Amino acid sequence: MTYVRGDIPPLIVVQGSLDTTAPLADSLNLVAKLQAAGADVTMHEVAGAGHGFTTPATAWPDAEKAMFDWLTSKGIGK
Repeated sequence: MTYVRGDIPPLIVVQGSLDTTAPLADSLNLVAKLQAAGADVTMHEVAGAGHGFTTPATAWPDAEKAMFDWLTSKGIGK
């Protein structure tokens, strides 16, 4: 939170909705502050997933797709 500013590189935050290691509320707060500062930030919440996206079975494919779609939208991936 100390370094929130609008001129950071584009950022995607991928977070499990049931993560107890890194609470979802912390990520939502970070994303809101970055958006308020004018940063290019995207939030993707993985439904039913904890930390590391090991469960449910759909968690990792969902997280991976979100990340690759985001990279492609930024002209970084194919």
